[in-house]
Amino acid sequence: METSSTVFYANNLTDILYQLKNVSRVELCAGCTTFQQLPPIALIIRNVEELKFIDKRERFVEFGASVPLSVILDLGQKRLPSFFYEAVKSIANPFIRNMATIGGNICRTDVRGTLYAPLLASDASLDFRTANEVITIPMTKFFGIPKGGFLTKIRLPLEEWDISVFRQLNPVLRLNENSASFVFLAKTEKGILLKIRIALCGLIRFRSGDLESRLLSSKLPLSKKTIEEILELAGNKFDKEANSYLGAKYGRGIGQVSEIALADYNRVNKTEYTPDDLYDIATNVIVSCWVYDYNENYGIYGTEKKIIAYNEGHVYAKKKETSNYLDKVNKKMLYFNK
Repeated sequence: METSSTVFYANNLTDILYQLKNVSRVELCAGCTTFQQLPPIALIIRNVEELKFIDKRERFVEFGASVPLSVILDLGQKRLPSFFYEAVKSIANPFIRNMATIGGNICRTDVRGTLYAPLLASDASLDFRTANEVITIPMTKFFGIPKGGFLTKIRLPLEEWDISVFRQLNPVLRLNENSASFVFLAKTEKGILLKIRIALCGLIRFRSGDLESRLLSSKLPLSKKTIEEILELAGNKFDKEANSYLGAKYGRGIGQVSEIALADYNRVNKTEYTPDDLYDIATNVIVSCWVYDYNENYGIYGTEKKIIAYNEGHVYAKKKETSNYLDKVNKKMLYFNK
């Protein structure tokens, strides 16, 4: 059954900020290629010229979030890192690339897009605009869009690599939970591995500093023993990331704090806690208590409403039918404590 959508249009950054502030649950759309149908409340930003720029410098290139993928390809393979160019070219077909944007590929929430691994491996950074500030987040620390903010700029370093490999692992034409992209970058000199980056992103994002450090200064070709040690280390690190993904989806530590809530805490308190820090009990309690009290910023007061907001979100907490929420929770606790 088809449902209608309420659609707004933005012509500049001020329009976007206004709609984000005043329209509840609005979702930003540019090329709209990631949606099978528009969200219930959509804000179309494809006409915002401030988000459609490309600025190429000697050491980096910057893209506005609404730059179409086809326009990036028009720069030519010689003006972009080869692994990044190949990643963009591997996405869909020319017709889709004319509409799809680099920002949409990065910000999709169902599975990480094709460009996520290349940007993560190259130490790219993202700029987000809120009503009060511009927030720059390295890809290595990007776990979610800041509340009330939207992506404006992507900075891609232009670093030369002796070896660069991009692979798209996709069993079907459309991205799903089995899709992933892989990037391997390396610098060598006289048979010694000087620098290395490895990134695998799909449902799970994986890049391990420990793994890369272990390979630095290795003599090439790698010995059989070194290869076996690296494979074991990589397997252990990937398993940890997979378990962390479950924690990110359902919450981590004693307070079951989500990555989105942690991102808000870091932004407001100018801290740099990572998701793994939430497994420290003291850190988790501090962040959990802050999240509980921070709900007052959304007009949610009182113990019951705050608990509902903590568990279900502030939008759900404002609904009238949640009045007996704690009674239901207490009944379940009594049942399981018998």
